[in-house]
Amino acid sequence: MNTAGSTDSSSTDSSEVTENTSSRNITSDSDDSVSTAAFANTIYLNLDSSPSYSTDGSTFTTITTTAAEVTDSITVKIKSGYITVDASSSTGATLFSLTGTLNTGTVAVKSNADHAVELYLNGVTITSGNYPCLEVTKASRTFIVLNGINTLTDGRTFGTGYGSDYESTSSNYVSSGEDTKGTLYSKGQLLFSGDGTLTVHTAYKHCIYSKDYIRIFGGTITTENSGRNAFQSVNGFIMDGGTVTMTGTGTNVDNESRGIVVEGSEDDSYCGEGFIIINDGTVTGTTVSKGMTAKWDIDEDAATSDTSDDPCPYVKITGGTISLETTGTPKDDYTASSVTDADGVVTTSETVSLSPEGIEGKQAVSITGGTITLNTTDDCINASRSNSGTITISGGSIYAFSSDNDAIDSNGTLTITGGTIVAVTTTSPECAFDCDDNAFTITGGLLVGMGTSNYSEPTASTCTQNTVVMSSSYAPAEGTVAVCNSKGTPVFAFTVPSLSSVASTSGTNTYDVLVFSSPELSSGTTYTVYKNATVSGGNTFNGLYLSPTTKSAGTVSGTFTTSSTVTTVGSVNNGGAQEGSHP
Repeated sequence: MNTAGSTDSSSTDSSEVTENTSSRNITSDSDDSVSTAAFANTIYLNLDSSPSYSTDGSTFTTITTTAAEVTDSITVKIKSGYITVDASSSTGATLFSLTGTLNTGTVAVKSNADHAVELYLNGVTITSGNYPCLEVTKASRTFIVLNGINTLTDGRTFGTGYGSDYESTSSNYVSSGEDTKGTLYSKGQLLFSGDGTLTVHTAYKHCIYSKDYIRIFGGTITTENSGRNAFQSVNGFIMDGGTVTMTGTGTNVDNESRGIVVEGSEDDSYCGEGFIIINDGTVTGTTVSKGMTAKWDIDEDAATSDTSDDPCPYVKITGGTISLETTGTPKDDYTASSVTDADGVVTTSETVSLSPEGIEGKQAVSITGGTITLNTTDDCINASRSNSGTITISGGSIYAFSSDNDAIDSNGTLTITGGTIVAVTTTSPECAFDCDDNAFTITGGLLVGMGTSNYSEPTASTCTQNTVVMSSSYAPAEGTVAVCNSKGTPVFAFTVPSLSSVASTSGTNTYDVLVFSSPELSSGTTYTVYKNATVSGGNTFNGLYLSPTTKSAGTVSGTFTTSSTVTTVGSVNNGGAQEGSHP
């Protein structure tokens, strides 16, 4: 077995975590790495056949229905496949090394709230019955260290009640209820590392749930969910490395499957900061509803009029590779219907909605780095707090295509100071960039937006980089448009995608405008626009040329002069940015 500290040497400055603008922050960052943890006890659990325990890894004792002390006042027992490890009276942190296969069972650890727990998963397969596969109900921190291949399969199904009042037979262990939320559940912080794999299957609620926050340093985690969500936590989700792959196929009304969800909360005991931070690693997801959401909504979730204890639901991306796809059909009409939740509770005359956005921060979205690919049926990126939500992009490479709403949508301000952005929508009345009537500021970056005429116009008084709003009559329905200076050198070039390539349908693109900006565009300069051009030089990002050098073919479609920081080219009938549905 690898030692507890050998599987993760990651450390992260606390400034990467304390981005919350509220008064409550996660400050115990140095405790998040398992390499800094010290464990007073080590207990081995072999789940094969007749489950057994050991303190030395070689001599094992069968677990029985009578609680037996293992070490340091830690007891273990089993009842109908439910293994209970009671470490509530232990005097130090404990490492539990798990191996083997447990059918129709659960491993439940009741820890001392003052001490950490490590679950070293070393080739574990657990299929549960009416309970989670793994649960830790008191530990302040739960380290999950992955080694080898590990699989958790939830035996529960959507629409059935489980929890404190569930007991189908007298032999069933009655759970506390709280731990029914996840196939892998921790009441405290849930911290992943290691170089192994973990696959979690559920048709009930969430694959992985923490009542505090989830942080991933390493490992490969795959979630397959036809119930609720892949990851859900109250405080936050932080990713510093590793690989996450999420597949959510649940279509239950008002409970459609989502990816990474942070709830946020005003509960003083478990104050929910409500943020998502991606610093590194790879996240890939296909879900029916939202791919990634910091969801606390002041209009829907506020329990008090005091705003000082409100969460700050934001998403910050500084690095990594993110690829998210959503498949659900947005519901904009809020039609009332009967709703059945995961526990089988039916609510009548419930107003329901579906908003399959890619990345949502109710308060804010900040992107400073990373490579992001979004293919969604609703907004690709959304900050939905009315008039105060903010989207700020200062770096990274972003491709955002929405088949049924805006590509990038802020209900407050939208500020772009850097990065490479391709934002595409072709569905009327949606647009590539939408910030209603609030400031849309461009001071840097290389970007192009392709959409309909109901767009948010860049604010000339705040833009310092030349930006062009060009009628589609100057550009092809598909093919390359090139903007060249007097020497014939392209300063901007973009290959307009075919409709079939972005929307999986045939026909001609129906976009109205291209909004583009580049540091290569100069003020007071006349440019020639070419349709169906052949451009070479440099790399491309989803059709956007990063450093074009030459144009060798094409048909002149017109000229324009940059008379101000925002120049309109051709006849553009701006219908004004449209407000979509953002439940």
